[in-house]
Amino acid sequence: MTFKRYIIFIYLIFFSFTAANNKLAIDGSGRYLSSIFNNKEILVWDIKNSALLFNSRLECDTISDLAIYHYYNDTTILSTVASCSNGLLFFLNKEGKIINKKHYPEYGSEITTNNTMAFSNNGEILYTIGKDSIGFVVDPYNGQLKNIIEGSNYSMPKETIVSPNNRYLITSYLNGSLKFWTIDSQWENLNSNFLMNLSKARITGLSLASNKHLLVSDNKKYIYLVDYVKKKILKKKKIITNGYANQIVFNREGTGFFTGHKNGKISYWRIAGTDIHFHDKSKKKHNGLIQSMLLYPKKETNLIITAGTDNFIHFIDFNEYEIECSFYINSNGWISFNDKSHYKGTLKLSEVPIILKEGKKMNNPFKHTFNHLR
Repeated sequence: MTFKRYIIFIYLIFFSFTAANNKLAIDGSGRYLSSIFNNKEILVWDIKNSALLFNSRLECDTISDLAIYHYYNDTTILSTVASCSNGLLFFLNKEGKIINKKHYPEYGSEITTNNTMAFSNNGEILYTIGKDSIGFVVDPYNGQLKNIIEGSNYSMPKETIVSPNNRYLITSYLNGSLKFWTIDSQWENLNSNFLMNLSKARITGLSLASNKHLLVSDNKKYIYLVDYVKKKILKKKKIITNGYANQIVFNREGTGFFTGHKNGKISYWRIAGTDIHFHDKSKKKHNGLIQSMLLYPKKETNLIITAGTDNFIHFIDFNEYEIECSFYINSNGWISFNDKSHYKGTLKLSEVPIILKEGKKMNNPFKHTFNHLR
């Protein structure tokens, strides 16, 4: 390794530890959204009621990842899990109470800094990956260790996702590689693994579609289209607008995707076969880097959710790139508001660091956008 590459490597590791992490996770029902504030505090938002459900400050220096799941058939059960840089997993209930705090050193390694997590799509299993030779298969409601995941990569993991059919677990790493595991029918055993050295740069984003396609972005302005079943690169595309993609998200059909950038803008791309074409871009939606971006899970709305370094979470109509409603938080409190400046929360509109027209306080400013939620 040259001296220049060594300095870049050290910078990336330092940045991954110190940069504010405003990562998002949403449950499949579309009602509950979790986020991170100041690296140490986990927030869970009730989208239906336009409110902060709870915030919990955890006993760790940095929250590296979070996951959330809400049972459709039992609205009292909400499981939120946060991983910490000190190797602990925190399990929280619907009231924000820590019901379990776990690590698993008996298997030779604790979960380490910058580990990633993903729920199975039925919410019964939590998969965690750290910078170890192993990962863990965990019961997300009692913290019980169900199995280990062998064959992890000796690099910092960036993101972990599960395929829509619960058959594949995929993790991206800061060294530009991807790791694929095949999951058995019981969701607890991972039978085989495959390492793909995809890029020589840092991977920034990861997204899956139901048509066996995987999208990957890196910080050298490339986008990769991958067949995650055949583990085959289908297309490598250079980005020529807005700089590199820090986030990447498929549309519902898998025929296009959105990218979020450090200038606060969003771009949309079309996929035709294996070809990728730039389509259009938005105006600036965040004052700074878009750190996290999700497709809202319910088809009743055309929304993507973005979080930035400016402490805003926006719900954006992806057809018009219009912000329909938002959450904002700072050290003094929180606020939710819609495009008419109707608001709710502990902050006033005048305390929001963007220009808003005069509005009134109301019980549920998100009601019009999310009237399908129960």
